[in-house]
Amino acid sequence: SVMSYFYKRAWCTVSQVYHKRNLLLEILSCIESKLPGNVFEISEEVLAHEVKRRLLRNKYLIVLDDVWDIEAFNGLEASFPDNGNGSRVILTSRRQDVAPQDKLDQEPHSLRQLTPDESWDLLKAKLYPGQDLAPPELCEIRQKVVEMCQGLPLTVVILAGILSRMDRYGWKEAVEGLSSRNVSSTEQCTATLELSFKHLPDTLKACFLYFGAFPEDHEHNTKRLISLWVAEGFVQKTQLKRSEDVANDYLMELISRSLVIVSKPRSIDGVKACRIHDLLYEFCVTKAKEEKLLQQVRRYDDLSAFTVPCYLRRLCIDSKPEHFDNLRLFSSAIRCLLLFHHGGVDRERSFDLRFIFSIIKLVKVLDLSQIQLRPTFPRELELLVHLRYLAILGNGSPVPASICNLSNLETLIWENFSFHSSVSLPDTIWNLKKLRHLQLKDKMSKNYHFRFPDDNLDNSSQLCNLDILSCLSLNPRKNINKLLRKFPNIRKLRSSLNLDQGYEYHVAIECLSQLESLDLSCVVYG
Repeated sequence: SVMSYFYKRAWCTVSQVYHKRNLLLEILSCIESKLPGNVFEISEEVLAHEVKRRLLRNKYLIVLDDVWDIEAFNGLEASFPDNGNGSRVILTSRRQDVAPQDKLDQEPHSLRQLTPDESWDLLKAKLYPGQDLAPPELCEIRQKVVEMCQGLPLTVVILAGILSRMDRYGWKEAVEGLSSRNVSSTEQCTATLELSFKHLPDTLKACFLYFGAFPEDHEHNTKRLISLWVAEGFVQKTQLKRSEDVANDYLMELISRSLVIVSKPRSIDGVKACRIHDLLYEFCVTKAKEEKLLQQVRRYDDLSAFTVPCYLRRLCIDSKPEHFDNLRLFSSAIRCLLLFHHGGVDRERSFDLRFIFSIIKLVKVLDLSQIQLRPTFPRELELLVHLRYLAILGNGSPVPASICNLSNLETLIWENFSFHSSVSLPDTIWNLKKLRHLQLKDKMSKNYHFRFPDDNLDNSSQLCNLDILSCLSLNPRKNINKLLRKFPNIRKLRSSLNLDQGYEYHVAIECLSQLESLDLSCVVYG
């Protein structure tokens, strides 16, 4: 159908390193069956004129594939005459910002992932081109193959290449033993992903590889991910933007480069949650270890036999609960420790990690939100004065007054199981002047049971750096307006309002001049 509609057609692969002369020759060889004998001797300008002359008054289709820089298109544009007859030039790219903005009458078309049926059709076409029916040996592994490829054409093509070099009677056993790790280690996949990684600005490389710090198929809450990037020092601050805004720009750039997938968009604008494809995940895990950025210990690794390399600054552990009892970290170099409990939080089991806290005294990022500590907030944890990010799982106990010892804390995420009564924050919370993100939530429900101390507001400090507050329980009988003035620069507020039935209340929030997002729920008593 394309051949019958467009008289002249050319497919030209641009890629990251290109030469205008070579591109013109590639286009010319597509649109002309016979090239002049001296074609390799004529100048670049004459080549450009020859391409234009042969396209003039013809309906043509030019595909410029894998464009990394819009300058490649700009250098060729003069050779593409506007005949007004429906001719088209198509650019494909891994980057959304490559599209020439002055030529667009609509948004760039983002390719979706393949459906299971489309993945299956592509695999058949690669293994048995021109045939509709597949042998039973291939049909037998259809479900496993479709699940493994997750709609990514590159994975399908690589898997087809692996199977094509094997006896078909061994396909089932081979596919059952394959994983994203096997596929990502192939030369074709490594070269493709390495190209995308090398083209990233230095400011984005660490942010991208940081996705390898989490368990496979992990869905990332963007607010939490951004807080981690900021705490790790990956974000370059500017005078015009907050760190969170710069980090959000980083995330959107990774999305525009097709490296990160939006799993939950926000209702108005932005991204609520994101993830990366399994193939990219395996690349991040491997590359982050090579670059000595971080190392992940997976649930099938033996924690008791793991020795922390002396250079390692970031350690991420995704393990079964029984393995945490064997965790021994004899390295004072650790600056980041993320612990993930495979299978979810075990409410019946707690762990005493005080020995570890007494060693990793310089740690800046600590995520313990999936394991229960014994005790909940040990003395050794209070002494980690360099902490910028702390996520912790409580057992119903309140936030201790000693939290004020963590004077460098920028993010505090305190998760708890369901409460039967409100839990108050200590008066010392006002001493955490660097606090930017405060999230105190109930793991079992969406109710908010945490209250800020409001007995001595006249003498307490403001939290001027607080950007996100997700926890606040407000009581209309108290001076709400005076409390809200303690957060003058807050932009995102999630709160509950406790009301008595039959009474009308007015809450003045005009003091929150920077507020962008308000999530308010009401609890009515009586």
